[in-house]
Amino acid sequence: MTTAKSKAPLSSASAKTLTNMWCFLVVISLIVVSSDADSGSFIDDHHRHCSHRHPRAHEVVHGVHVEPAHIVKKRSINQQLRILLHYDDSVYRLDDRKFELINNTILPEAVHFWERALMVRETRGTIRLNRKCESTQVFVKDNLTHCIDTCKSETMCGEVVVPEEHLDACRICNKAGLNCRVEPGSVPGSGIDGADFVFYVSAMSTERCKKGLTVAYAAHCQQEAALDRPIAGHANLCPESISTKSQELETLLSTVKHEILHALGFSASRVPEEPRPASRLSTKRCKRTSGASRRSAR
Repeated sequence: MTTAKSKAPLSSASAKTLTNMWCFLVVISLIVVSSDADSGSFIDDHHRHCSHRHPRAHEVVHGVHVEPAHIVKKRSINQQLRILLHYDDSVYRLDDRKFELINNTILPEAVHFWERALMVRETRGTIRLNRKCESTQVFVKDNLTHCIDTCKSETMCGEVVVPEEHLDACRICNKAGLNCRVEPGSVPGSGIDGADFVFYVSAMSTERCKKGLTVAYAAHCQQEAALDRPIAGHANLCPESISTKSQELETLLSTVKHEILHALGFSASRVPEEPRPASRLSTKRCKRTSGASRRSAR
């Protein structure tokens, strides 16, 4: 007769790791479940659902270099999230009542809600976003992303053209990954200081606004190099669906809060990229690039 061996108890460190992981999953689940009822697209007056579309590979730029990874990872998570709001010109074209509601009430309250709720490793360097490349292939040299031959004339974040002052210089290599340099005449913008995330907001009547009764949609558009953390995102508010009725204020506010969550990178598409504690429940973290491949320059 053999006696079944009991499994060794988890060490306190392992137990704490698993507990923290499940607490994280429970909290995120509660946020998503509670906010699904306040999403940007409605089926009818009584049933609502989240119509979030995950950003496609070519819509997300990776490898924004703010600080070396070893410096970032040494910091504790003790900084409340700081969001910089940037309006596209389309926001200023809203009629006066809608602009006043969005500018004075909805966006300030929604942004402040997440700034109080979330903490991050403080971004101490100046944020300069990467320029998009004409080619889907990029080279990486000295931890900096280089396009092949040229950069796109405009870098988009959702529906918004990223201002030149927010962009880094255009870095290029030839097709063989040689002669890597800053493109002649290209200079880095002044960048963004004192923020951890840049949030671009537009108010355009797009094709996506015409699907169902969509009020808004959002996603992240750039990720920093050290931790793959979304560092810039966008939201488009559909002008025809913005209601200024007082009885619909809470619904609109909840919708915008929900969309900011997507802009910050909370999306099923990013689950494999999130760093997890080592356990059987972990998913493999895979670094993806904007469109296709990243190769080291020679």
